[in-house]
Amino acid sequence: MQLKLAENIKKYRKDMGLTQEGLADALGVTVGAVSKWENGNNVPDVIMMMALADFFNISMDELLGFQLSSKKIEDMCKEIDTLARKHRFDEAIMIAKDAMVRYPQTFKVLYTCGDMYNYKFFETRAKKDSEEAIRIFEKALEFVSQSEEKELMEFAIRSKMAYLYRKIDPTKAIELLKRTNYDGARCNEIGVVLLDMEKNEEALEHFSLALLKNYTDQLATVNNMVNALMKTGKGVDLQNAADLVKTELKIVSDYGIQGEVNITYKLRAFLCILMAYLMAFMGKQKKMEEYVQEAFELACSFDEAKVGDDVFSGLRYNYFAKEKVKGYDSSGTSAINSVTAMIEKKLDETAEKNKANIRRVLDCWERLLNLWGRGLADSRVSPKV
Repeated sequence: MQLKLAENIKKYRKDMGLTQEGLADALGVTVGAVSKWENGNNVPDVIMMMALADFFNISMDELLGFQLSSKKIEDMCKEIDTLARKHRFDEAIMIAKDAMVRYPQTFKVLYTCGDMYNYKFFETRAKKDSEEAIRIFEKALEFVSQSEEKELMEFAIRSKMAYLYRKIDPTKAIELLKRTNYDGARCNEIGVVLLDMEKNEEALEHFSLALLKNYTDQLATVNNMVNALMKTGKGVDLQNAADLVKTELKIVSDYGIQGEVNITYKLRAFLCILMAYLMAFMGKQKKMEEYVQEAFELACSFDEAKVGDDVFSGLRYNYFAKEKVKGYDSSGTSAINSVTAMIEKKLDETAEKNKANIRRVLDCWERLLNLWGRGLADSRVSPKV
């Protein structure tokens, strides 16, 4: 093992943006002492090395620069994790305790040991295991900056801690979940804790927000997956894409309040155009025209109803306070204009060899627009192809 204490003191000092004088002031030593440490002319005593490691937020091994420490840490963490997954917790705990004594300020060690107790709690449901997992996870958060995936690991730790707190301190569990509730990702878990606390109305609010997020995420994913399947040009992929859109059409339709024109009409118009693309790629001209016709009728109904900006008003299963959730339709207020822009954008983005298929859909759509514009604009029945 080769010590790299002198260069590490200099490296970590500079990483913190400190001068030698700044480090000396922080530690209560002279500038000369810091200079000698960094030049290798002198070595700080053990107490001062511990203070340096604590100040730099690293382990003693990292400060000293033991070349073998990284592999040793990796091996210990792997063994702890393997034993825990095999439910051999007594052996895992022995190694974990040794690891935490050796590397008390190393994030990887602390996270692995906290996770081991987390696994153990799932099996035992013992309060002492959840408390020990929380204690170690809290310590790990102090050193999370050592991880190359700091934000991701902090998210993971707080999520696990929230679950552990669920029974022993539900208020704390909700606090942790809300700190990582990015884009509504934790609404469902928050709802579960609220339900345990007999706060049914608040739980329903969070469940409906979670459902809404899943609904919109799935719609976007279906659109993206269909576009990817179309690019392969394979018959089986095109059929799978068509089946996927048919399923999504039913889901979108069921989510809207029945007998009322709402945002689902516009969304279904978009999905019908996706189906029209697929029919064009599969050489099914009549089917393609039928889906364009259906899209046009849905778009006309949406525009004539003047649904407005409140895109959530016509959706079912909404138990959230409307003033807390703002729905914004980024595609514009007119379904006709939005679908037109959608097809034109698709034509522009499509590879040259496939443009003819999208062109057929656009031509069909434009024929309907022309008929509509020549005298049927005030009719509630859209023109036929």
